[in-house]
Amino acid sequence: MCFKAAGLRLYAPLFIIPALVRGKSIQHILTRTVPDVARSAFFIATFATSFCFYFCNFRHLLGFNTVLTNGIIPGFLASATSLPIEKKARRREIALYCSNHATSAVARLLVFHGWLPYVPYMDVATFTVAMSALMWTFRREPERLGSGVSALFGWMMDVRIPASPSDHPRSSQPAHNHQQPQQQGEQAQSSDRPSRPSRVKAILAKIQCPKPLLPTWRYIMGLLALKCPVCKHPGGCAHGALRAVLKGFALGFGLRGGVAFATSLAKYKLQLKKVLRAVFARPNLAFGGFLATLFGSARATECVLRLLRRKDDGINAVVAGAVSSLSILLARNEEISMYMLWKSFEALFNYGEARGMVPSWYHGDVLLFSVACSLLFHISVFEPHNLRRSYWNFLDKVSAGLWSHINRQAMDVLGFQSSALHPHDRV
Repeated sequence: MCFKAAGLRLYAPLFIIPALVRGKSIQHILTRTVPDVARSAFFIATFATSFCFYFCNFRHLLGFNTVLTNGIIPGFLASATSLPIEKKARRREIALYCSNHATSAVARLLVFHGWLPYVPYMDVATFTVAMSALMWTFRREPERLGSGVSALFGWMMDVRIPASPSDHPRSSQPAHNHQQPQQQGEQAQSSDRPSRPSRVKAILAKIQCPKPLLPTWRYIMGLLALKCPVCKHPGGCAHGALRAVLKGFALGFGLRGGVAFATSLAKYKLQLKKVLRAVFARPNLAFGGFLATLFGSARATECVLRLLRRKDDGINAVVAGAVSSLSILLARNEEISMYMLWKSFEALFNYGEARGMVPSWYHGDVLLFSVACSLLFHISVFEPHNLRRSYWNFLDKVSAGLWSHINRQAMDVLGFQSSALHPHDRV
């Protein structure tokens, strides 16, 4: 029951708050969102309970414990048993999330034991590779990035994502031709509407500028309207880059600041000064600056390369992704870097799968999740000090605090230094 309650506390805010923000009705929340919360909570409860089941039964069958039966084998079987309970649309995202943590934990383990050298700024290099791959895929087939990342990139880069051919990557050609006239009609209707940059330009034109500043204002508006002949985006190049900067900062600071506002308001209540200090904290502003620099520099670099090379190809996207990735220095985060690396793997896999370059695995998400969780459970049992603090807190929260009280002093004889994180806890 503690696992089910922890799952409800975990997933209820993640599902209900976005539904309220999107303006969903009470009926939709009760009939769609609440069942999703219950299903995900049941998945977490089954996951934790089945791990304990396999852990204990292997010990009863063998009569003793081994390194494999204490973490890897029970974690693999528990993952393969529980993930099919979750919705198919969420399985891949959960698998990527756990793979992100597993990769980081394995890298820390190898460095901790001296089997790999410590490489400074490895998170920056990882993010550079990831952004180059994601930008290249986005410029070729943006729908291969997945709905969430493609929508984010499309909104930031002012690109309209096509109507998801990734849902039917191998649909027949006649069906495509049958839908083509309808799509052309929709494009014709949308072309009659003024584009967003033209609306912004019309609003700026209505601004009454003081006469002494009028020449400077016209000069700035002229610079914003300049556009490279190769660029196909609406509006000027500088105007697009500035829009990306403003949207990136608004998104990054809005997300972090909104979470800080909600938590600090519950903690400090009506102490406005402390609430504002929490909202405008340096990490929140740095995260907004990170997203602003990321997408603003990506757009600006692409436009400069189009102007210099007189062509628009994948090389521009790769270089723009590499240059923009340096923005991670403003808010270095290993979890973001590793997650984006796995999202780039997913995008390249989708790209190759659509062309028959790689085989399609129907249950590949279950296999990936099982391998990642088996590694995570092994490390969390024997070497919890090599886990990220955020994931360790998640495990401790889901297990109602029991995970940190395993008698790891008895495992120190194996040479893993298992009790380094909690040297005095035992059951």
